[in-house]
Amino acid sequence: MKLNFLKSNTKFLADLEQSVYLMPLWQKLVICLIAFAAPCVAFWFLFLAPRLQELDTISGKIPKLKQEVRILQEKAKTIPQLEAELKEMDKVLKKALKLLPESKDIPAILTEISSLGNEEHLDFLSFSPGGEVKKDFYAEIPVRLSIRGPFHNTMRFFDKVSRMARIVHIRNVSMGGAKKQREIWSQTASSSTPSGSKAVSAVPASTSNNSGGEVAAEDRGPVWIINTSCTAVTYRFLTEAEQKARAKKGKARKRRRRR
Repeated sequence: MKLNFLKSNTKFLADLEQSVYLMPLWQKLVICLIAFAAPCVAFWFLFLAPRLQELDTISGKIPKLKQEVRILQEKAKTIPQLEAELKEMDKVLKKALKLLPESKDIPAILTEISSLGNEEHLDFLSFSPGGEVKKDFYAEIPVRLSIRGPFHNTMRFFDKVSRMARIVHIRNVSMGGAKKQREIWSQTASSSTPSGSKAVSAVPASTSNNSGGEVAAEDRGPVWIINTSCTAVTYRFLTEAEQKARAKKGKARKRRRRR
């Protein structure tokens, strides 16, 4: 059977060759042209054309990529400047955290205020920390103070409090109960904690006049001792979690109002 198939194929090829041989010259040229053009066309559409299109797409991206490279190179030049600015901002942040730390730190504040009062020989009658009042990104921490001492000493104490590293504002100042006293006001007890009042005593003293003689304390005039009550308000930053919680509460309130 295979032999018959080979014979038939051989006969077909012989007949085809005979037919081509008997064709006119122009038909032979057309067949040769088709035989040469068909692989070229197939190569163009199946391989070369897609590659050329891909190459055109990549070539179109080159200017944009070059522009991005130039932008990145310009940004790279500013890195040292940005690092210097970052260090400067870090210093500013540290200063800001001293002014408004994230913790209440009430004991340290009271200790510092008490120390400033001791420097001015004032008697602290009471310290009463109040509840926080939360704002947008910070919270107010009020501390109610009651002090006793000479008027000028009290004013100097307020001035020192205003120049503390941490922001502290004195509000709601009320003065009263003024008493004349001819002895020099002096605080004899020393206490590092603001929990209790400090003992004070009026100690008579004498000063020297211009001629070298001593002048009695009574000749210097009376000292006005006053009771002062005020509110020292300090502040702290709200943590990120507290700010988010506050924002959620604000949105919930707006929804309730709309309803």
